Amino acid sequence: MTTDKGVWNLQQVRDKQLQSLWTYSGSATEGAQLWVWGQGTVGNNTAPSYSSPVQIPGDWKKYYNSFIKFGIKEGDTLWAWGDNPYGSLGQNNRTTYSSPIQIPGTWSSVMVGNDKDWYKAGAITTDGELFCWGQQNGANTVKFLDDVNYSSPVQIPGTTWKQGSWDKYAAYWTKTDGTMYALGSNMYGQLGNNGPTGGPSWSPSSRSSPVQIPGTSWSHVSGSLALRTDGSLWTWGANEKGQLGLNAPYNAGHRSSPVQIPGTWSDISHGDMNRMAVKTDGTLWMWGYNPYGVLGQNNLTWYSSPVQVGSDTTWETAALFNYIAKAIKTDGTLWAWGWNGQGEAAQNNNVQYSSPVQIPGTWLSNRLETTYGGALRF
Repeated sequence: MTTDKGVWNLQQVRDKQLQSLWTYSGSATEGAQLWVWGQGTVGNNTAPSYSSPVQIPGDWKKYYNSFIKFGIKEGDTLWAWGDNPYGSLGQNNRTTYSSPIQIPGTWSSVMVGNDKDWYKAGAITTDGELFCWGQQNGANTVKFLDDVNYSSPVQIPGTTWKQGSWDKYAAYWTKTDGTMYALGSNMYGQLGNNGPTGGPSWSPSSRSSPVQIPGTSWSHVSGSLALRTDGSLWTWGANEKGQLGLNAPYNAGHRSSPVQIPGTWSDISHGDMNRMAVKTDGTLWMWGYNPYGVLGQNNLTWYSSPVQVGSDTTWETAALFNYIAKAIKTDGTLWAWGWNGQGEAAQNNNVQYSSPVQIPGTWLSNRLETTYGGALRF
């Protein structure tokens, strides 16, 4: 084993120790380690926030969180922990859990709120059934099921559901046949079906059961941003701060049906009135609202069309949560920037970063889902 030579300062020593701690060689088919940090109940039976990663025991396949946390373990079991004011942990109660507790069944994917309605939850079973629970009429008076908050999963009709996402005004899901559906408010055309818009956030134009968004071959949806199997990227809905990426004026240019953003893309993620996407050439792009420098431009300027983050061409996976951005490169390095008030950037501080900073270690790019603070590694 070779040893780096030279004089190290304390920060270099710390980074080297963390690199050793978080780098592990294992099979891509084995369960991964889950490391969590940031605000709230991280899942290790304690309540404080952590500004550097702490491990949650178990072999994990996927991890999702906002103020509520969900993880899918090997065997497709679903586990939840964190705050629970609306029954968002699916336990038929409103008890806060500081370590993971199981939700019965076998599951393939999870969706959590990614805006001001942090306590929405939903998941798809391994046989394609869709369930939702938690906060159903949150800060934006959006009604998805009805006016009731559910503390245990309730089924949305249909089968062959594949993947889904909450947005500020609506919810979206894809099916295995490449179709895509939406429900919720249609005030700005969020349902994407070219239907009537306007009025209050819950109006006659809104829908409490899924309606199809025209088109086929949809492969992945994140808020009102979606990919097709040919790599084309499409956007629709509200444009309060340029989040459509169409160079339209702020708080104008809302679209009630999908419009294409030029380019060929491989991964997408949405936040609060901002967006993030990776092109097939490995470049990373962001646009929309830019508080705390979350667009990675080393400034606080809003952008109504995509701007590239740095000049690297090795980005692989993007994850945006409100004002916190994370991305993983093809070499397994994990980077974070934006809001860091509770240590979300995992730098052992509370400094805000307006351009990417590396989180030591080697991480799994194909398992970085919507996440407030946390990632998986072997």
